[in-house]
Amino acid sequence: MRETARMPDGRVHFSLFETPMVGCMVPGHEALNAALVPRFLEMERDPVRYGDPRSWSNKFGALFESRWDLFEQPHPAIAMLREHCLALVYETAAIVNEEFWATAGVELAGLKTLVESWFHVTRNGGWHGLHKHANNSWSGVYFVRRGSAAPAYPKNGFLRLHDPRPNISMFHDMAMIPFSAGVIDIEPQDGKLIVFPSWLAHEVLPYFGDEPRITVAFNVSIHLGAR
Repeated sequence: MRETARMPDGRVHFSLFETPMVGCMVPGHEALNAALVPRFLEMERDPVRYGDPRSWSNKFGALFESRWDLFEQPHPAIAMLREHCLALVYETAAIVNEEFWATAGVELAGLKTLVESWFHVTRNGGWHGLHKHANNSWSGVYFVRRGSAAPAYPKNGFLRLHDPRPNISMFHDMAMIPFSAGVIDIEPQDGKLIVFPSWLAHEVLPYFGDEPRITVAFNVSIHLGAR
């Protein structure tokens, strides 16, 4: 609950059940992505070693998913990306939990972080169905390569976030315009990094293009105990 306005007569307005999200452009992403792209394409060519052996029902078409240990790979660019991703998660968690951590005497240095990480290479016609990430608190996406999205397809390869409040669509009128969208579509951009709660349902709209679309995804859970 967050206070949004306080009136002269003492009335207080609050915002309830907000969904936090943060986004940024990673500094130096041009050089970072130039190192990541050939490495990911090389790994894609060896699915036995690097591909996720599990079968998922919400991944369709020309979509390659790696194993979920990407940030453990011994590669300088991957290590650098890991630092950027986790730094944004730590910052977000500290801001969201500032009041609660201060009351409990919790410091970020005293927390243990568990991480899952992987990459996707999506080619013409690939897409990722609606899903969430269980058993984690924060998830993120880093856009390595936008690809060559064909302009004939609106929102080609966009990341779509769904409103977590199922009752929001029960009635729309002029009094609730800011809350009636239902979805938020994020356009891929090379170097863009976003972090959002793992319980937020999301999907990737179908991608059509000649060049591969490449993204990195990760999940983070934070617990007491030095990381």
